[in-house]
Amino acid sequence: MERAKFGPLGNMGLLLGLIFGAAGLAVMFGDKTLGPEMVRSWTWAWGSFIALTLGCLGMTLLSHVTRGNWSQSVLRIFEAGGGVKALLLMVILFLPIAANFGVPYAKWYPLQAHDEYMVTKAQWLNPTGFAIRFFVYFLLWIVLAGKLRASSLRQDESREIKEQHFRTNLASPGLVFFILSVTLASTDWFMSMDPHWFSTMYGPIYIVVAANMALGLATLLVCLNAKKYPYNQIVSEDLTRDLGNMNFMMTMLWIYFVLSQFIIIWSGNLPEFTSFYYKRQVESQFLLFLGAFNI
Repeated sequence: MERAKFGPLGNMGLLLGLIFGAAGLAVMFGDKTLGPEMVRSWTWAWGSFIALTLGCLGMTLLSHVTRGNWSQSVLRIFEAGGGVKALLLMVILFLPIAANFGVPYAKWYPLQAHDEYMVTKAQWLNPTGFAIRFFVYFLLWIVLAGKLRASSLRQDESREIKEQHFRTNLASPGLVFFILSVTLASTDWFMSMDPHWFSTMYGPIYIVVAANMALGLATLLVCLNAKKYPYNQIVSEDLTRDLGNMNFMMTMLWIYFVLSQFIIIWSGNLPEFTSFYYKRQVESQFLLFLGAFNI
């Protein structure tokens, strides 16, 4: 019986990541002309992968809360993608951005003393507060992911149902914390790149995009290995329909949030808010992460 294997692909991805990562760092720190552009590109790439990582963690929490049959086929993928090792890797990969902090966050660092608006926001948007919140977010996410994973592995050995109850009891408040913390984190990391613009819908949009990425990847892996062990033991027409429905629901939720933001900004018609769409329609070279996922 053929077993699903991801080792060779994983090793190849790691090798390519190391090669291109080293090349990117060399340009970032060695070329004064292209260095800032590489920092922006690195920030965009980091933002994409942290979204996938957090999406996996969020879907892990949702799986334990709902305890639906659909989640059994993708839970291990979520646990791996949003696990302790993945989160620690994201912390390490942020270090080059931290070393070039003034490039992606140039609009508020260093403090623009002539900008009265930024002086007011400096109570939140300052390097010290940014760093403290960054490590608090990751510390709590790592603890949460580690406890869920440890419980899951204990149940594999003991088969005790109490472990499942433990994960549900932990994941329920954990999901609320996750939504609040990712909203704050996405505001810190990405929305603050243009501190004069803000949206109350940005956090929910980012969370749904992250969940969509994680669910889409997990569904793809399951379907590609549907005839291999152990997936051939659980993949059925009902399961693929459930996964399809989940992907459809997440996509519709994303559309709802994006449309809500557009309607709110359109109805208000205020310059500080409409700049979000103006820059994407007129300033084609506007390289702000807020548009990375076309949101």
